[in-house]
Amino acid sequence: MWDITFSGIRANEVVDAAAKMALTDHNITLLTLPISTSERLIAHTRQSIWNESLTPVLQTTSMGQYHNPYCPWCISIPETMNHFMLECPRFHSHRVVLQKQLCALGVTTFDLPTLLGATGIDSSRQSAVLCLTCAFLNKTNQLQRL
Repeated sequence: MWDITFSGIRANEVVDAAAKMALTDHNITLLTLPISTSERLIAHTRQSIWNESLTPVLQTTSMGQYHNPYCPWCISIPETMNHFMLECPRFHSHRVVLQKQLCALGVTTFDLPTLLGATGIDSSRQSAVLCLTCAFLNKTNQLQRL
């Protein structure tokens, strides 16, 4: 939903009121919106339309085939970064090695912010954490799928 407020009225309330009035035979009173509010509403609508039209394109490969959104090894589980990096049984042995290497560095947190951004890691060890994550991605041969 929109989080735009103008003249003390939330945009959702204005839109809801306009929709209700459109369903009745009453005359609709046009609201005068500041140009900046109108521009934001138009930009938001344009971005929504762009996202809706872009999604099918992103699911198409260069060969014209659709990307299957499910893990090829777990079949009914959506293939997400979280599933791939932390849960998929296919990469369990690689994950165990990565966890041991991280523990040797004193890193005990094993989550996506740590693995992909070295979040919460001392700056002296951030580079090493990211290198280990890259090694995991290389060993699993999954870089091309990301």
